[in-house]
Amino acid sequence: MATNGIERILVTPGNHDDWNQLGPRFELHPLLNPELQRVPVATVVVGEEGLGLSYREAIWQVVSQLDRTSQGALRTLILVVRVDAGIDVRLHCQYGTGFRVAHVSNEVLERHSREIVGAAASSFIKGSPMPVLFLGAGFSASSNMPMGDRLRNEALKNLVGPEVSKTDVVAMAGAFQQIEAGHLSERQRKLSPDRFERTLTFEQVIRAERSRDSSLPTLRLLQERDELATKSPGPAVTHLHDLIRSGTRFAIATVNLDRLIETGLEDELEVFYSESHFGMAAAYARRYMAGDETKVPVFKLHGSIQDFDSCIVDDRQTQNGLSAGKAKLIRALHGDGEHRRHWYYVGASMRDIDLNKEFKSGQFGQRTHEHWVLPHSVSTVAEFAEDRTVVWEGATLQQRLITESADVFMMKLLESARA
Repeated sequence: MATNGIERILVTPGNHDDWNQLGPRFELHPLLNPELQRVPVATVVVGEEGLGLSYREAIWQVVSQLDRTSQGALRTLILVVRVDAGIDVRLHCQYGTGFRVAHVSNEVLERHSREIVGAAASSFIKGSPMPVLFLGAGFSASSNMPMGDRLRNEALKNLVGPEVSKTDVVAMAGAFQQIEAGHLSERQRKLSPDRFERTLTFEQVIRAERSRDSSLPTLRLLQERDELATKSPGPAVTHLHDLIRSGTRFAIATVNLDRLIETGLEDELEVFYSESHFGMAAAYARRYMAGDETKVPVFKLHGSIQDFDSCIVDDRQTQNGLSAGKAKLIRALHGDGEHRRHWYYVGASMRDIDLNKEFKSGQFGQRTHEHWVLPHSVSTVAEFAEDRTVVWEGATLQQRLITESADVFMMKLLESARA
């Protein structure tokens, strides 16, 4: 080790049957050597390759505390973590201690400092006109609701032939692409299997499942998970409930089928989920924005798990876009041209074909100010944002990102509301 600077420290815990042995091992490890306090700049390289979750958690816990415990001459600490299983959001994207820059699959991902989310939350609470929260699958993740891709992939296993590997998601998506070609858009039919897999939605697979099994086993599984989740919701949900009870005024739109938003708040919310409901939704949104309605509106654009019929949209409608009632609602929820309404997409992948036809319209982009709340950028959001270049007048997606989890963002909204 050089005496004038720490060039490299490689952490290798070794093969221990009991991961708790890491505690005393780290006490003697060069990672915590006093030498680290004697130089102004240090680089620490940590290797996670081949380690189980318990080891990786222990390593990350130690190295993420270095910037808090460092004293002496050390002013700049660069932590480099080598991973072999991609980004683990729960481990690598923690508030205040997550990664700042990552290189994954030839892509550079950047996360903002912790101050950004606080400023965004303050803007949400104090901003005008009234903002919209658009909640995707990431909002429900901490309530142990399966993300859309996990359920989608389970359903795919029952839709493709026995010759297709059930462990190869791209192969299953490619087989589905061929089987369902007549129900796909021309654009989706022309995509390579890997690109198609990234655009394939849970709703598309469920529509195919319905044609083969009218009992809809995947929706029934989701219904069971919903029953459990509503009894023990995660932080994002409980913070949202408290935010609603605080009297903060905003509108909620979601593509989630679960009942996490509305359960326990029946008296405070006006929920729309069926086509008959959406015939009245735009009018309610306008009255609410004008201050003539008090119940916070929740617009469940893909239906509710409490009504399977509301969860199924026919293929023609998906390709053509939203129904008339839903399209009118989206237009009622953006700004008036003079004042852009702020939209916050929380945990949303922006893959929904029907919604994107409306979202990608020039009018929507010109009358909203969009933000994405995600632990880090994802390819489908980046592709969506490519069409915003002109409308955003030079602004980039990175400037519109709030790189935190839904749990953290909702916590910060509640803190700002109570301040």
